Amino acid sequence: MVVSLTSLLRQAFQFTSGCTEPAAIGLNAAVAGYYLEKEEPRLFEIEIDILTYKNAFNAGIPNGEDEHGTIWAALYGYFTGRPDLKLEIFNGLDNTIVRRSHAFKESFDIRLKVIESPGLYIKTKIGTSRGECEVVTQGSHLNVTSVLFNGRQAEIPWRQTVDGSDEKKEEFILDESFFHDEYWEESVEKLSQDLTLMAKLRKGIEINLKAAEYGKRYDSSTDDFGVAGAVFARMHGDTMPVMSVSGSGNKGLITIIPPARYGLNTKASPETTEKGALLASLVTALITSKFGSVSSVCGGVYGAGTGALAGLLYIDGNLSLFFDAFKNYISSICGVFCDGAKGSCAVKASAAVIMAKRSIDLVNKGFTINHKDGFLGDNFYHTVENLVRYNEHFTLFDKSTVEILQGKGC
Repeated sequence: MVVSLTSLLRQAFQFTSGCTEPAAIGLNAAVAGYYLEKEEPRLFEIEIDILTYKNAFNAGIPNGEDEHGTIWAALYGYFTGRPDLKLEIFNGLDNTIVRRSHAFKESFDIRLKVIESPGLYIKTKIGTSRGECEVVTQGSHLNVTSVLFNGRQAEIPWRQTVDGSDEKKEEFILDESFFHDEYWEESVEKLSQDLTLMAKLRKGIEINLKAAEYGKRYDSSTDDFGVAGAVFARMHGDTMPVMSVSGSGNKGLITIIPPARYGLNTKASPETTEKGALLASLVTALITSKFGSVSSVCGGVYGAGTGALAGLLYIDGNLSLFFDAFKNYISSICGVFCDGAKGSCAVKASAAVIMAKRSIDLVNKGFTINHKDGFLGDNFYHTVENLVRYNEHFTLFDKSTVEILQGKGC
């Protein structure tokens, strides 16, 4: 059990600059740029799933001169040609690359095809005088599954990580017991013994708190611990690194900032604060495993807000109240669907954190919802499973969302 959860969290923690979906697109194209040595393309084709396209549509690109969307992310990634930067690919952007990308786009017709796919899917096919390179990313943002260079399978350039592990996406089959909150304290104690995992978490806490400080230029209120400002800055395309959780930088901010800031505010011990953030990340990862890293519902609300709720309760020593507080939380805020990654995600993120705090306040006063109400189940796992039953209907929203976005002409 613990080994599987450790693997889940090690994979869940990633560092990114800008929105994760444009970064994944840029990374994919950067692999082609690496093999084709960033030569001027004669062929530039992109095939992408509807969810990733939706999330990239209006999200700002760091250092990208206010450009956004799939095509710009792919162009910038290709001409950067630095797959070693992974989800921080846009840190490699400079004025020369930006100007070259603009000049190329003005003179060349880039083909873009949006497809239905059960999960994240990005394929670029780029041809130059050196030949042709086709790169496929599937399942998760870093999971480049195929690189064909002139018709032959090629190596994926960045495969070895800092700790020597393979970043290829693992498939996790999560036992129902992982969702039983009565076991979480024990799980956190065991997980916290992993020094590599905790070092990564500490770094994530540090940079996500810095993001909250940076975000004060947009929103200086403290009722959401600074989450709204941090999310808005990220969606705006500001050059601001964050640690993502379960495939999303916004989820990383919503998950990590509240327990980290709350621990500081209440003068909890660093160990307790870190364990609160660890539990928050675990709960976010568990819910994400049910809905996917790119989903039709708002992962910030469904996953990260619930994670923050658990983390806050852990720091207070009241984790036994989790399910009652969760019933209050999810009853108030469920049904929020994803209409793409953009500035207004900041408002949803703020609402999730504020409602998590309010749900705890309500349960501390003895107020909770009966599990027989609506979609609620008799425990956390059954409630999440009930929510998943609605998911296929939310997927119908995605096509309408894309039509609305494209109709704006932006």
